[in-house]
Amino acid sequence: MSSQEDTTVFIGGSTGLDLCSETVYSIQGLLLDSIFCGLFQSYQFKTVDIILKEDAEKRYPIYNFDNKKGLWEIEVHALIVLNGKVLITKDEKSILAKYRQEDIKDIYTINRIEAKRKYGSKLGKKGALIINTL
Repeated sequence: MSSQEDTTVFIGGSTGLDLCSETVYSIQGLLLDSIFCGLFQSYQFKTVDIILKEDAEKRYPIYNFDNKKGLWEIEVHALIVLNGKVLITKDEKSILAKYRQEDIKDIYTINRIEAKRKYGSKLGKKGALIINTL
């Protein structure tokens, strides 16, 4: 599934994958497994591509896909903030791929109202995904 419009994804849909235990999530290249599933229960994404295990293993050879059936490759529509730094361009967002799940201290979303208040009406209009590393 891939779309240029906002896509609201409800984890646990009819993809044939138990999305909270059998998949891995890639947010702009940052690989996360099921412990972060609650973050994506109902969230608007820019694009979502579902990649089966064999292709995911080729695309992300450093990740151990044992006991996993596939990967959700997600591009978020929200503003991404890493350790207090706003990531806007694709090049800036690509830095996320250098981090591993073990590097994540916390990750959470803030709604549009709070994001607009904190980052301005233009940047915060879709909410924000906040990532802090160790």
